[in-house]
Amino acid sequence: MSRIININNPSKVRNKNQRTIAEILRRIGAKSTIDDETKDMVSTIVFLLREIFAGVESSIDAWEKKGYWMKADRYLRQWEWTAEVAANLE
Repeated sequence: MSRIININNPSKVRNKNQRTIAEILRRIGAKSTIDDETKDMVSTIVFLLREIFAGVESSIDAWEKKGYWMKADRYLRQWEWTAEVAANLE
């Protein structure tokens, strides 16, 4: 039986989502009015931020199982803004 390799680890997903958010913000900045497309872009940002935070939570769960409480807490404080911003944009 062969090994199953998961290439979508949380850090790769987080980096991809950050790049996507940066590109969306660049395009929103180029717009002069708020139209339906702009609202769709903001909605996409909300979903990407939620996905980032979900990945952070999965990493924290893994670290807590290993007993890395300080590292998990520090990491959560570093990324908890994503959930707050997603809630504010929603």
